[in-house]
Amino acid sequence: MITEKVLNAAVNADMKKRQREAYGNDFGVQSGGGYRQRLEDAMKAEGIKEGTETWRTGIIANSSTNTEKVETPEFNPGGGTYQGEPGETFMVEITCASSGAYVRYTTNGYLPNEKSAIYTAPLSIDHSLTLKAIAYKDGMEQSDCRTEGYSILLGNDSTKKASAEDEIDAAIAADMERRRNETKRGGK
Repeated sequence: MITEKVLNAAVNADMKKRQREAYGNDFGVQSGGGYRQRLEDAMKAEGIKEGTETWRTGIIANSSTNTEKVETPEFNPGGGTYQGEPGETFMVEITCASSGAYVRYTTNGYLPNEKSAIYTAPLSIDHSLTLKAIAYKDGMEQSDCRTEGYSILLGNDSTKKASAEDEIDAAIAADMERRRNETKRGGK
């Protein structure tokens, strides 16, 4: 069975060969509308119908794309165990070093996606949770996911600290199991 990756590579190599034969070796050096038009003309001359998968693959494979990756978000303060008084909230700021990037986050242990909340202001945390964030920017590959566990202890009961650390360990273990299951189902 031919995978999409193999098909894309084959179409890309074939298109580049045809372009060199038709227009010379400088074909791929050109940029802008002239390049795109000549690419489309070359594909039409070969009988490739506009709108087909081969057409789209040829355009995408020969387009100039930026494969730079967005910087991974940072949390301030980082994860850990924090004590507070009942009713008190704990603020976490999310930043990204990539200018113009926006951040999506979750507090339920799942990876952020296009439906996840967009970070706009520091998060108010009043209970233990796992915070995950991914940064996005048009024209760039999304960032890696930043994951931190926050254990919030209420009152001055220091005996709760060991239990809270156990909660974080359990949350991380559950997250790893959830990832394994998502991978088995074909998800990310």
